[in-house]
Amino acid sequence: MANDGGALLFTNEEKEKFLLYHPNAAKYIRRLYGSQEFIKGIRRWCLWLHDKDLEEIKLIPEIMGRIARCEEHRIHSKDKGTQKLQFRPHQFRDTNEITSSALIVPRVSSERREYIPMGFLGPESIILDSAQAVYGAPMWLFGVLTSRMHMVWVRAVGGRLKTDYRYSAELCFNTFPFPEIDEELRKRLESASRQVIAAREEFLGQTMAELYDPEKMPVLLREAHERLDAIVDRCFQKKPFRNDEERLALLFERYQEMAGKKSNGKKKN
Repeated sequence: MANDGGALLFTNEEKEKFLLYHPNAAKYIRRLYGSQEFIKGIRRWCLWLHDKDLEEIKLIPEIMGRIARCEEHRIHSKDKGTQKLQFRPHQFRDTNEITSSALIVPRVSSERREYIPMGFLGPESIILDSAQAVYGAPMWLFGVLTSRMHMVWVRAVGGRLKTDYRYSAELCFNTFPFPEIDEELRKRLESASRQVIAAREEFLGQTMAELYDPEKMPVLLREAHERLDAIVDRCFQKKPFRNDEERLALLFERYQEMAGKKSNGKKKN
């Protein structure tokens, strides 16, 4: 979360103009990704500064002006927590960084989509609070979360924003009763997950919104997801599921078992 009054943020046009006059400041600019930025391909940027940068940036009036605007926003806020942030006006309220990679999980996604578009981002990116993130997520986890089985769970237990999916770590991620799997299944999940990502890369000019439009989804991508779905289903039972109702019934059964084990564990303690 920035909590900066917009002072540390750039539109794509503002970023280009800024770097035209201050090309050496490119190292202080990071690409921002929230739900809509990731899904719709909206290009937004931010100043991302560390304390060690403060001496050098004094020579860049544009940056110093933005920091001053952020400080003013925080000083005049009625929220006491925001007021305390005035003492580091060069930084977002939250300063989580991606060290290697992170899996971005949009909080809000259209109910028309069969899957919530997710993906991996590198250290050059910052994930906004309008999305969720799993830092250092393994490839197989991407496959689980972007599967039909997980989407059945999200539709049943997740929240809604109007009619759109509203993904919650507490309701959707933490409660998903994914079983223990062996190394062979894990490798198959990883391979199928990479195939989904590779299929997306065949259509680099298209946004996630376009790729996951149910009426326009490329056949190559759909087939990759279907192969992944079959492997995730296999993690739960050997025979194929007849429909989503059968998937959901099994998920709730597994969830009750999982909740029962946790409850028994607490009693023993």
